[in-house]
Amino acid sequence: MGSTNGTYLNGHQLSLGESVQLASSDRILLGRCRLVYTPLPDWALGPDTNIAHAPILIVTHTGHQLELPDKSEMLMGRPDPSVNYAPDVDLSVAGEISMYVARRHARLVTHGGKHFLQEAGSAAGTRLNGRPIRVGDQPVLLHPGDQIWLGGCVVAYEWRLL
Repeated sequence: MGSTNGTYLNGHQLSLGESVQLASSDRILLGRCRLVYTPLPDWALGPDTNIAHAPILIVTHTGHQLELPDKSEMLMGRPDPSVNYAPDVDLSVAGEISMYVARRHARLVTHGGKHFLQEAGSAAGTRLNGRPIRVGDQPVLLHPGDQIWLGGCVVAYEWRLL
C-alpha cells in the first residue's frame, strides 16, 4: 500500500498493490513489527457456547484485558469523577485514547450466554469490524476475534478458555 518501510512476506518485499494469499506460518514484516500468520482455529470460527469460557475485552494497543461482569446489560465507556459515574466496563485503562470514548459509549447485552453490541448514543460512534453501529440498530452478535471501535479506542472481543 505504499509504506515507506515496505511490506515483506517470508523475506520477499511485496510490490505496490501486490496481493498474495497467506499460508499458515507465513512471516510478515511491517517496519519493525514481525508477525506470523496462523489461521483461526475452528472453535473460534463457530464457537461452542458449551465450552467453558470467560468473555473478555482486550485493549488492542496495550494488551490490557478486561473481564466482563456477569450482567445482562453493561455500559462500556469511561468514568467521570465530577458526576461520580463509573461504567460497567471502564475503558480508561486504554490511557489517553480513552478521552475519545464517551462516558456511555456502547452497550453489551447478554442473551443465552451470548453477547450483543449496541451503540449507546456516543458522538464519536461505534464500529464493529469496521462497520458502523448506529443508535436504534438491532443488537449485533459478537464472536471471538471481533474488533470493536469506540471512538479511537479499539478493543477485541475474545474468549479465555477455562
